[in-house]
Amino acid sequence: MTVQTMLGGRKGDVKTVSISDTLKDAIDLMGRQKIGAAIILADDGGLAGILTERDAVHHLSESGPEALDKSVAGVMTLNPVTCGVTESAYDAIEKMMSKRCRHLPVMEGGKVVGVISARDVMANIWDQASENDRRQLIAQIALA
Repeated sequence: MTVQTMLGGRKGDVKTVSISDTLKDAIDLMGRQKIGAAIILADDGGLAGILTERDAVHHLSESGPEALDKSVAGVMTLNPVTCGVTESAYDAIEKMMSKRCRHLPVMEGGKVVGVISARDVMANIWDQASENDRRQLIAQIALA
């Protein structure tokens, strides 16, 4: 299974804010869209970074409510780990595990075409697993 398969009909439906937008703008978008991360676009439309719920909470706890009026540029994660549409679900989860991130911008032709989350990857792997594989997975998790 590829990342493109996981994106399905969401390919091209990327929730973004501009690098000059405020933290409040980004949080408002994430709240309205019920998403855990927003893509931050540079002035040229390229990927500048990603803002996650963790980034926002960490920054607010350090800087207080006045941080809401500051640019996302100082809060976002720069140079986020990305994946391509042709990568496998397993490659995507390997990146998430090794880089300790839960959201990956999906790139195609140098542009962000989507975002996948750890939940997306796990749901797709789960959907593809047989009943026996699911039982084994649950048993392994219980032992961990």
